[in-house]
Amino acid sequence: MSSSFSKSFGYTKQKIEATHKSVNKKTGQNQCNENESDSSSEIESFNFEGKDLQMEDDQNEEEVECDNEEEYSMSDAEIAALRNKISSFSLKKLTVLKSKIGLELFNKIMYGKSISSINENNLNKTIQSKKSGGTHRPRVESSTRPPPKFRPIKGLEVRKAKNSHFDPRFAASSGEFDQIAFHRDYSFIEDLRRKDIQELQNAYKQIKREGGNPKQIERIKRNLLRLRNQQKDYHDQKLKEDIFAELRQTNIERMNNGEKPIYLNNNELKEKFIERKKQQKHNKDQRIQETSKSNKNTNKGGKDEKMDDVEGRKELNN
Repeated sequence: MSSSFSKSFGYTKQKIEATHKSVNKKTGQNQCNENESDSSSEIESFNFEGKDLQMEDDQNEEEVECDNEEEYSMSDAEIAALRNKISSFSLKKLTVLKSKIGLELFNKIMYGKSISSINENNLNKTIQSKKSGGTHRPRVESSTRPPPKFRPIKGLEVRKAKNSHFDPRFAASSGEFDQIAFHRDYSFIEDLRRKDIQELQNAYKQIKREGGNPKQIERIKRNLLRLRNQQKDYHDQKLKEDIFAELRQTNIERMNNGEKPIYLNNNELKEKFIERKKQQKHNKDQRIQETSKSNKNTNKGGKDEKMDDVEGRKELNN
């Protein structure tokens, strides 16, 4: 080659190519570059003391044949010195050097391996690590993987099934579910449920009295159980909403008076819910007792009136 590195560098490109050959011999990789033509600009000199990197275009083309080329073997010390020299280059000089001599040759000089062999070694290592890791270990995702083309946005997920039913009331794009607003807007459902329970109870009594179909009786019982469970869940949710509303109102009053608000944890809220439920049950039992007493009194009054009517009739007859 006509062009070469400067004296401060100490090695020509022919020497670098010969080093590439010697490294290949030592690593067992004997490769032969046939009919290689160099028509690009080469590095004229590397000035280590200055900041400018001078380059000169060489227009002379040389055909190098493996049989006619003079072999230049380098010792291990010379190869180590060359690698140390290249390792002291700046990033700019390294990029220029890689672009001129090629990445394949640069890797073989510095590491004694080509890009393909490095990639094969890395692939073998990853395969071995996957095999040794086990089948039940968590999957490790690469941090260098490019992001997806369509970024997933909460509330705007793409539906997979084309023919799946879609209700916009319960879609994620309509916003978060507000249970208090739902109970307020759909409170008429509880009235309809109460009417359905009453109708099913009447139908159950009538069919049982008439000795109807047992399958029909079983179906009515299942529907009754389902509606009663829904009614129970509705009342429980309503009770929780009432507790939260009371706590919110008390906190507003405390803050208006200049006091700190009270925040209850889950256990305290659960205890408050259980107490309120017991209180409701106690009030319901008292109401039932009062109604039963009033019914007894009305029955007694009716009996006394009947006795008076009977005695009056007897007197009239006499």
